Amino acid sequence: MPGRTTPAVAAAAACILLATGCSSNASTRIQARPAPSASSPTASVSATASANPLQPPAQSPHPTQDELTAALPTAPPDSRPWAGSTGPVGLLTPDQYLGMMPAATQQVARPKETRRGLQFVARRNWAQPDGALVDVRLVRYATPVGAQSYFLAERTIQRATNAANAFTIPGIADSGGLANPTLDKAGNANVMVQILAGDTVIIIFEASPATPDRDGATAIAKQVYPSLCTVQSCSPSTAGTGAV
Repeated sequence: MPGRTTPAVAAAAACILLATGCSSNASTRIQARPAPSASSPTASVSATASANPLQPPAQSPHPTQDELTAALPTAPPDSRPWAGSTGPVGLLTPDQYLGMMPAATQQVARPKETRRGLQFVARRNWAQPDGALVDVRLVRYATPVGAQSYFLAERTIQRATNAANAFTIPGIADSGGLANPTLDKAGNANVMVQILAGDTVIIIFEASPATPDRDGATAIAKQVYPSLCTVQSCSPSTAGTGAV
């Protein structure tokens, strides 16, 4: 039934990092965690001077929590809440965000995300009239290196496991997506997109009946990326030069 989360839909999103879904909006301020100290050399993210047609001039290198939340795309006027799904929307703490994962996945992901310097997450989702379920997350790290680490890891997994269905977003240098035509138990085909934008990773998940909606996920990406780049630096990094 459209608008309800099934175990299959939740599992599809959890394989990237988390299960998707919504409940109440978190309104409290989140105390950002300090960046983890490096015990070994870590390559820094180097900005390039190449022009990006989707990236307007940034207003601030580090957006506030309110600015990051405001950069989320607005749910379409004819959409509905994603009823019956799990986890909060709005502004999430690292514990709230990681707590939506299955216990076994948490054991692997939690130390990695702590090491990467996960700070907080802004999240919004909805159910579309055609039955598609959409979830958008802006995942903020303490440094661009932390964000790059997550992006590279996920992009490598996508290309190693399903290269034929991997794609990039035209006009966005550090982007990667996977359109999986295999139907889950709910009869949905899933699309997952990640975009590296400075110290933030944009994650877009869309589950749609019968066929993956790559065009729909791409359209959302081209909406949210410029919106985010008006409040923070989104300079392309070395992740977009073929390293993944």
